[in-house]
Amino acid sequence: MAIRRVGVHRGRGTDALFSDGVRVGRTIYLGGRTAAHRPDVLRGPVGAEAEVVLDEIERLLGELGGGLRDVVKLVTYLTALEHRSEVYAAIGRRFGDAAPVSTGLVVSSLNFPDGRVEIEATAVLEG
Repeated sequence: MAIRRVGVHRGRGTDALFSDGVRVGRTIYLGGRTAAHRPDVLRGPVGAEAEVVLDEIERLLGELGGGLRDVVKLVTYLTALEHRSEVYAAIGRRFGDAAPVSTGLVVSSLNFPDGRVEIEATAVLEG
């Protein structure tokens, strides 16, 4: 079975190589996506940060032949419980009735300063 990787890069503070996304057969795995590349968003509403994260998820899924409707599982990391309603409102707007399974965690921090939201996704393509 072929394995396709996108966004291969060195991890922060390490020489280890990681992929932003990996497609194995009909399954797509996305590592935790953040808005680290958009510091302007990190100072605004957390819902806007979540939208940037979801844009990144949608972009990577597209590179690997999928879309948001193919997502079957989300894991959402928040740095404060108070962020939940805004972040999940953004998720609801983007996924509509696609209804992936979801796990939400509140963590003390993410792997970059000022980040409040990180989301990883797993998708399965039809066929």
